[in-house]
Amino acid sequence: MRVLHVITGLNAGGAESILLALSNNLRMAGFEQRIVSLLDEGPLTARVRSNGIECVHLGQSRGRPSAAGFRAMAREIEEYQPDIIHGWMYHACLYATIASGLATGMRPLLWSIHHAHLGFSHNSISTLVAAAACGLLSHSTKVHIAYCAESSRRAHSARGYADARATFIPNGYDAALFVRNPVAGRLFRQRVGIPEHATVIGMGGRYDPIKDHATFLEACSIVRRAASEKVVFMLFGEGIDGTNKELAALIERYQPGSELVLAGRLEDMVAAYSALDILVSSSRGEAFPNLICEAMLCEVPCVATDVGDCRTIIGETGYIVPPGAAGLLGNAMINALSLPRKAREELGLSARRRISERYSAEEFLARHISIYAGLVTNGHLPTQTLTDPNAR
Repeated sequence: MRVLHVITGLNAGGAESILLALSNNLRMAGFEQRIVSLLDEGPLTARVRSNGIECVHLGQSRGRPSAAGFRAMAREIEEYQPDIIHGWMYHACLYATIASGLATGMRPLLWSIHHAHLGFSHNSISTLVAAAACGLLSHSTKVHIAYCAESSRRAHSARGYADARATFIPNGYDAALFVRNPVAGRLFRQRVGIPEHATVIGMGGRYDPIKDHATFLEACSIVRRAASEKVVFMLFGEGIDGTNKELAALIERYQPGSELVLAGRLEDMVAAYSALDILVSSSRGEAFPNLICEAMLCEVPCVATDVGDCRTIIGETGYIVPPGAAGLLGNAMINALSLPRKAREELGLSARRRISERYSAEEFLARHISIYAGLVTNGHLPTQTLTDPNAR
C-alpha cells in the first residue's frame, strides 16, 4: 500500500514526532510512503530521510494558503499516485483535501487532528480559519477523521465537524525508547548545573501561550516559600532561554527563586526525564500531551492541568488540577514533594505501567493499518478502531 502523508511542517512538535514514529513503523511493516511538508525543511527532516522515507517540502509561507500551493500539492498526488492520503493538522488537511479534488482519481482521506482548544486566546487567526474550513470539508464523504483524544473529538463535534466518519486513536509510544536512565540523568544534571541530590521539578514544551508558563512560575514561587528541601525548577523546550524577553519578564514578575534552570531545546529527552523527580504540565488546552506520556514511561510522576485527556492519561499515578489555578497547582506540587522518595518511585513505576499497557506503539500501528485497509478496500472505517482503550 502507498501512503502519502501531508503535514504542515517538520518542526519538533507533538504531531510531528508521532508522524515520525508511525511512518518508521509503517516502513518496517512494508508500506510505501512519502511525506509532503507544506513549509521548508525543519529539524525532523533529516530524521525522516535517515529512516529511508522520501520527504518533499513545498516551501509555502506559514499561515498563507495559496493557489500555487494547492496546485503543487495536486502535482505531488498525481506523481505519487497514493492509495490513501493522510493529513496531519489543520493546514495540511486543508491542502490535502482541496488538492485531492484537483487531482485525477478518487482517494480516501484520513485526517489526524491533534488539537482540542479552538479559542482565540491560544490560536493564530490562520489556524482558526483553517480549522473552520476543515469543519466544512469534514462533511465530504471521502474525509475520515482520527482524533488523538476523546476531548478533541467532542470539541470538534461541537464546532460542527462531521461525526459519521470519525474515530479515536490515542497516541502510542515505544516503551523501549523511553526507559529511565539514572546515569544519563546525573550527567544531564551536571551539564546544566543542577546539584545531584536536589529535587527537580520540570516543565517542558515550546514557549507558547497555551503552555501557560506564567501559571507554572507563579506556582513555583508558592513551592519555593513552602518547601523544606532544596528544590530546583527546570524549564526546557524551544524558546526557553535567556534571549526570551517575555519569559524573562514572567520570571521577574513571579520570582520563583535563583534555583531556576532554563535548559532550552533538548535532543536527549530520556536524559532530561531521568533528571526529573516530578514533571508539571500547566497547559490550558492541549489534547494529548506527548511530554506527559514520555515522562511517565521514564517513571516520572506528573502534575497536570485538567485539559484534553490528561486526567485519563495520568489516572491515579499523579495529580490533576484546574487550568490557570496557580495556587492549586503549587499545592499539588507540594503534595508530590511531600511523598517519601520511595513512594514517589513507586508512583513512577505505576505511571510507566499505565502508559505501556494503554498507549503502546504496537496498538497505534495496528489501528492505523486497520484503518488504511478499511478505507482503501471499501471506503469505511473498521468498527474495531472505535473502541476506547481506557474502557478496558
